[in-house]
Amino acid sequence: MAKQRSVFELNGITYYSPKAAADNWKMSHQAVTSACKDGRIVGAIQDSTNQWCIPNTSMMPLSKETIRKIMIITLALKNTPNIMISGLENYDVHKLYAYLRDTNYIKPFNENSSRIPYEAILTEKGMDLVIESKKIEMDWTNIAVLLVQCIPSFLEIGAALVH
Repeated sequence: MAKQRSVFELNGITYYSPKAAADNWKMSHQAVTSACKDGRIVGAIQDSTNQWCIPNTSMMPLSKETIRKIMIITLALKNTPNIMISGLENYDVHKLYAYLRDTNYIKPFNENSSRIPYEAILTEKGMDLVIESKKIEMDWTNIAVLLVQCIPSFLEIGAALVH
């Protein structure tokens, strides 16, 4: 059995093995492989031996739980656009929502819009992730509590995206 290379180049693109990506992102190999299978790593492909190959430009995958929280917040923002998300600059929000677009959780959006995430539209995959989770009563109290709970996650994501 041939040994899998940890870093290699193909058609001018540098790829990592799941193990190399896991080491780089400080995640487990299994978590990276699972993210590849779920389509949460942008540009990940399988080679002829069914091994995952991850572009070195791919962003560290978000957990399904983090994506679910963002999807719920996005739905809340669509229904109440005057709710503000504090602590994130537009650059971070756009990069985060570009990741969600590239992983097919939201539909393509105008890159120049200053209304993201307010104008984001969830795809079927995004809605399925929200619905498959435990049922949440969507009254204003729960939305406010959820927003407060998610702000630290947004700040962590924003900090990770900036670095």
